[in-house]
Amino acid sequence: AREMITDIAKLAKEVDASTCCGVKVVRIAKQGNGYMTISQTDHAGTHITVSRGVVLAINDRVGIPRQITWAGQESFRGIITTGTNDNLAHVDWRGKRVVVVGMGAFAIENTRTALEHGAEHV
Repeated sequence: AREMITDIAKLAKEVDASTCCGVKVVRIAKQGNGYMTISQTDHAGTHITVSRGVVLAINDRVGIPRQITWAGQESFRGIITTGTNDNLAHVDWRGKRVVVVGMGAFAIENTRTALEHGAEHV
């Protein structure tokens, strides 16, 4: 727990100037090789952010993780697993193209883990 708190404190200092709470995302649009995100806050009004990628991480569900399957999943030759309870410890991320399906803290943590361990694209 102490390590997590230390990491959170360090991250908070690094991103303090670019972190906003109470932001309403109005629209996300593909723009060239990236994205344009239009957002609003009560105190700053409308803001446009241009980026190479967008991660939506919201927490609107609490409970047991749902098992999801997709048509054609059995023919997929990659790794399909849940990102909870250290289920990703065996994954060699180097050079992989990764898709994170989900939201909230686990989505952010799994995105970060993939990038830190050498994923080519998340």
